[in-house]
Amino acid sequence: MKKILFAASESVPFIKTGGLADVVGSLPKYFDKEKFDVRVMLPKYMCMKDEWKEKLQYHTHFYMDLNWRKQYVGVLEMEYDGIRFYFIDNEYYFNGYAPYGDIYADIEKFAFFSRAVLSALPVIGFRPDIIHCHDWHTGLIPVYLKDSFAYSEFYQGIKSIMTIHNLKFQGVWDINTIKDIAGLSDYYFTSDKLKDYDNGNYLKGGIVYADWVTTVSDTYAEEIKMPFYGEGLDGLLRARSNCLSGIVNGIDYDEYNPETDENIAKNYSVANFRKEKVKNKMKEIDLQGNAATTKDKNMYAILELVLEMYERGINFLPIDLYKSHSTKFQIEDEGIRPPLNSVPGLGTVAAQGIETAKKDGKFMSIDDMKIRSKIGNSVVELLTKMGCLTGMSQSNQMSLFG
Repeated sequence: MKKILFAASESVPFIKTGGLADVVGSLPKYFDKEKFDVRVMLPKYMCMKDEWKEKLQYHTHFYMDLNWRKQYVGVLEMEYDGIRFYFIDNEYYFNGYAPYGDIYADIEKFAFFSRAVLSALPVIGFRPDIIHCHDWHTGLIPVYLKDSFAYSEFYQGIKSIMTIHNLKFQGVWDINTIKDIAGLSDYYFTSDKLKDYDNGNYLKGGIVYADWVTTVSDTYAEEIKMPFYGEGLDGLLRARSNCLSGIVNGIDYDEYNPETDENIAKNYSVANFRKEKVKNKMKEIDLQGNAATTKDKNMYAILELVLEMYERGINFLPIDLYKSHSTKFQIEDEGIRPPLNSVPGLGTVAAQGIETAKKDGKFMSIDDMKIRSKIGNSVVELLTKMGCLTGMSQSNQMSLFG
C-alpha cells in the first residue's frame, strides 16, 4: 500500500480562503483506500471554528529546532470522511483572526510549518512514500527533504510533489531574513535555487527541489512557461518542463451536488437542469437588488424570455462545436441550438474563425483547432468549460508507445 501525505495551509471544512482548500479537502477521500493510505497535515489555526477545534484529539508534542530557535510543536488529529487529518499546533505562529496576514509573519510561520511537518512524521509513526505540497506555504518541504533531513534514514527515498494553485503568490522576502528563519545555508541562495533577484523565494525552492511539479490544468501548465503568465518563474518552469504536468481540478460530487445542495436557490437534476439553472441565475440577480449591474439587468430580461420558452416546452440544446452556427440560433427537431458566439466572452470573431475552419473538416486536436481557427488559449478554455471539446486531444502528435 502506497502512503501519501498532503501538506497544505488550508482545507475544507476546517479553514478556507480559496480553491486550494477545496482540493485538499476533497481529493484525498477519492483515492482507492485499498491501495493508498492518504493523510493530510494542516496548521491548527486559532481562527478555526470551535465546532472543529473541539473535535481534535491530542496525539503528541515535542520541541523542534528552527535555526537558532527551539519551538513547541503540538500534533492533534481527527478523522473526517474516512481521512486522517493531523493539525500542527503552535499558538505563537497560528494565532490571529485569519490564516494569512503580514507577509513577514507568514514567511516565518510557514517555514515553521514546513519543518514541523517533516519533524512530526517519525513521531506519529507515518512514513509517506510521497509528500504532496501545495503552493508556496509548503515550498520549503522539498528543500528541507534534500537538506538536513536527507541524512536520516527515515526520510531517505521520500518523494515530493509541488502543486501550483496560484503562481502569483510565491512567498518572497529578503535573503538574510529567510536564512535566519529557515536555517538554510548560502548554498541554497543562488539563482538556480531559492534566489529570486535579491530575495529568497519559497515557491521557487519547492519547484527546484520537488521530484515532480503539477498545476491545475494542462493549459495552465503551458501558459506559465511563458513570460506573460509565468510571474517571473517562466524560465525555471521551462527548465523543469520534463517534470511539469497539468491535472485538471475536479469537484467534490457530494458537496456540489445540485440535487441536494442547500446553498442554491433551486435544486435541479439532469432531467430539469436547464430550466432550474435559469431560475437560479435569476435569483442571484434578484438578490443583488440595486447593486445589480446593467449587464446583469439586461441578462435578467433575456433569462425571463428563456424561462418562458422552457415553460412552453421549447428546449434549448447544448452548444456544439460542429452543430452550432457561429452567430445564428438554429431550430432542430429536439429544440433550439444556440450559436458559438453565445458563449460568454467568446466573441463573434472567434466564432466565425471556428465556423470557417470547420468547413475544411473536423479538427484533429485542440492545437489543430487553434491554428486553423486562429484562436487563443482563452477561447479554448471557454469552449472547454462549456463541454465543447470533450474527447478532443491536446495535440495530434502520435505516441511512440501506442
